[in-house]
Amino acid sequence: MFPITRSIAVRNVCKVQTFLNTPSLLRHQTFLHNKAVRSELQSQQRIIYNFLKEQRRFQSSKQGKEDKSEKTPISWRISVVFAIVGGLYALHLYNTMKNQELREAKRKRKKLGTAAIGGTYELIDFDGKTRTDKDFLGKWVLMYFGFTHCPDICPDEIEKLVKVVDKIDADKELPNIQPVFITVDPDRDTPKAMKQYCEEFSPKIIGLTGSKEKIDEACKNFRVYYSKGPEDEDGDYIVDHTIIAYLLNPKGEFVEYFGKNKTYQMLVDEIKEYMEKYALFED
Repeated sequence: MFPITRSIAVRNVCKVQTFLNTPSLLRHQTFLHNKAVRSELQSQQRIIYNFLKEQRRFQSSKQGKEDKSEKTPISWRISVVFAIVGGLYALHLYNTMKNQELREAKRKRKKLGTAAIGGTYELIDFDGKTRTDKDFLGKWVLMYFGFTHCPDICPDEIEKLVKVVDKIDADKELPNIQPVFITVDPDRDTPKAMKQYCEEFSPKIIGLTGSKEKIDEACKNFRVYYSKGPEDEDGDYIVDHTIIAYLLNPKGEFVEYFGKNKTYQMLVDEIKEYMEKYALFED
């Protein structure tokens, strides 16, 4: 029985080998072989990973028996490394963003510096003293053009500016700011009238007036439009003018302008930001 069985088995093996040697099946075998190799590599990786995992668990268990309040040395070192790397990256990111912000601020500052806004002027304050732009060098200045007979807009804007100045001055980390009020109605706004008007809002305000020619020169330099309206039967009239406040830095340079739509808090935040950036430039 054994020879017959052996013979049958040999024939069956030959048939199987013949079948396995067909081209289509050879490709399939190659694919299965590669898949098997990959499977074997993945299996080896899992074995190594599980071995290392067990090692860490063993070390953790051993260390916990010695001192349960302490972490394993590996975990502690990794935490420190990640903390240092994360801190350095955060510092690098902060410095990068800060440098970009400074470059953008410098670019904007140069751009504003080329704008034909601001310049020299020679006027008279409410004490009859001649004042020029040079008298305010070294100070931040918040300048507004208006007139004392303005029924509503000028009082509202000046009151807002005074509130902003008081808020800035109250911050000990910021320099004080000088409010300046320049009239666009020199015919009626004498030094005495300017003094009485400014004192109604704040003793900090310096009111400036002068001849029409000097007022025109100042308005031209700051691109301020104004136009005297028709007089009524009592000789009263309204002066139409630009409703803008100007921010000047301690060098007397134009920094920014603020329209009527700017709220009190918006002005405080923006002026504070300009002051801080200016301090960085000077340092």
